[in-house]
Amino acid sequence: MMLRFIRFSGLWRRWLLLFWLWLGLASPVLSVPGPDQVPPPLTAELERLYASWKSAMSSRDLTAWSRTTARSRQMMVRNTIVSQKRDWPRALFTLAMTPPETRGLRLVGSQQLGAEARLVYHGRIDFQLDDPRRPPDAVLVLDFLREPGGWKFFASRYFNFRDFPAESAAVARGDLGFLLVPPLALTGTPPPVPRPCPSPDYAGQIRVASFGYTTRVRLGEYHQDVVVGRATTEVVQGGLRRGVTPLVLEVEPVPGVPPGERSLEVTVHALTPTLRTPSSEVFTYRPNNPAAPRHELNVIVGPSTLHKGNEGQLIPAGQ
Repeated sequence: MMLRFIRFSGLWRRWLLLFWLWLGLASPVLSVPGPDQVPPPLTAELERLYASWKSAMSSRDLTAWSRTTARSRQMMVRNTIVSQKRDWPRALFTLAMTPPETRGLRLVGSQQLGAEARLVYHGRIDFQLDDPRRPPDAVLVLDFLREPGGWKFFASRYFNFRDFPAESAAVARGDLGFLLVPPLALTGTPPPVPRPCPSPDYAGQIRVASFGYTTRVRLGEYHQDVVVGRATTEVVQGGLRRGVTPLVLEVEPVPGVPPGERSLEVTVHALTPTLRTPSSEVFTYRPNNPAAPRHELNVIVGPSTLHKGNEGQLIPAGQ
């Protein structure tokens, strides 16, 4: 399922709020240029498109899923499944949760910029999990791309505002300033269709904790990400191969954050079901100088690292 969960840490609550205030979130008029609203006819079309995509997922209809899903997302999903050493496309519909319904949620806003559009819903989002607790107020963001054949569903994001009632209330009023901050902001240009990756030697996971920094991550030929003010754990696109895989971090400080609240840490795990433990931490990096603009490192997967982590070492540029 194309869903990303985002929950902001307590440490970043006030910095998130300052970001929103800087964007003019607390006022009815944003002080920075932003995307247009989606016109009502297109809103209705996108809601029908999401319903068709959700139906395809529920009925396990590969043809309907391909017809309603953006080409770039199709390849991203394919690469993620192959990177986990699972069967494509058989594993596509083996989901732990059901795509959420938008019925019962309130459409609080929309954005359109070029060939990108999004719908933003607020309410108690039910993923139909076996959890007796009442779902918290949350935000569901649905993203769409315009392709030569028309609009296609791209991805959804779920923002849990359980610990941030004031911010949740602001979004419920239609204030979407947090979606104007990179990397969440629309660019107007659809992402390129990734190259298909081969099956790796090992499935991998990378965790990036980037607080006080915007960190752009490139691991190997296929994995790229941008992490700002949070910690993420992602499947390594393209997986891990025996030997050396280059890792490049490009780091930029977020303005206004005190030095004591900045930190950067990267860990990589190789999934090793044939060993005694299901995963091995093969790489850990806690730089002495996180603010250096570029960090070039090597992730080594082999007998010496599959049983215990190897500390990241800075590799001089050009080597």
